[in-house]
Amino acid sequence: MRVLPEPTAEPLDAADSALLRAFGEVTERRFGLWRTSRQLPSLERRLEHTLRACQLTPAQGWSLVRTLESAPETSPWVQCAANVVPNQSTSFFRDAVQLQALIGALAGRTTQHLRLLSAGCSSGEEPYSLAMLALEGLVPLRGTQVEITGLDVSAAVLAQAERARYAERSISRTRELGPAGWVERWLRADGEQYELKGAPRQMVQFVQRNLATPTALDGLGAFDAIICRNVLLYFAPDRARQVVEALVAHLAPGGLLMLGPTEVLPEPAAPGTERVRLGPWSALRAGEGLRCAG
Repeated sequence: MRVLPEPTAEPLDAADSALLRAFGEVTERRFGLWRTSRQLPSLERRLEHTLRACQLTPAQGWSLVRTLESAPETSPWVQCAANVVPNQSTSFFRDAVQLQALIGALAGRTTQHLRLLSAGCSSGEEPYSLAMLALEGLVPLRGTQVEITGLDVSAAVLAQAERARYAERSISRTRELGPAGWVERWLRADGEQYELKGAPRQMVQFVQRNLATPTALDGLGAFDAIICRNVLLYFAPDRARQVVEALVAHLAPGGLLMLGPTEVLPEPAAPGTERVRLGPWSALRAGEGLRCAG
């Protein structure tokens, strides 16, 4: 185990750069968050939020760092950090045209059963958006069955995704981006919130996994499409490549991996894949002979 710097006895303040850097290094190793670990103001905010979430005092900052260094994923402090440190920003139909292009590409597959993975799904808006688009563009074709898995490191956002309740302000921002009438068809107004109902909710299941770990996808089987958007842009290039290769290993033959519109696929392409264009976006397609994990 890596030897950390000696703790100070003083409470956390902005000048305690040794603690902030140690927190950045350990959260990079634990969650893959490379960019965040190099920005001291961001680290200070995230450390303060994590201490508060764990009900710790500033003087316990070094205890938190040591726990994140060696404790298992199930540790309460690790779980608190997973709920606070990663960026959980999301919305329904974010970059909807990109999602529509993916659904259009899947419509050409002949299989009767499609499995999709939303990796880094946060509070569920992306997998539920995929479910609605699938109901428009995939399910009517040959009675295709679509199964969607949402994966995230944070138990808190996954609990919100399971509840499938969303504020009016988040719905109003994206009302015009999805299929016509999607709010009226699939959401039930309940006071100041909307609750998802019907088929989109039934099509999606959620699992808690940490993409930064080598075993993140163990036991999940192979997918016809994996969407991992606006996640790897926070990872160091070497870690991002490792995650891409792990995702590719869980693609079914001919399956597609799509990153976010501003993210760049690693060079060279992962073994056993080819680059394809889905509209203006690049994706990886698994070769027909690729041996899949699971």
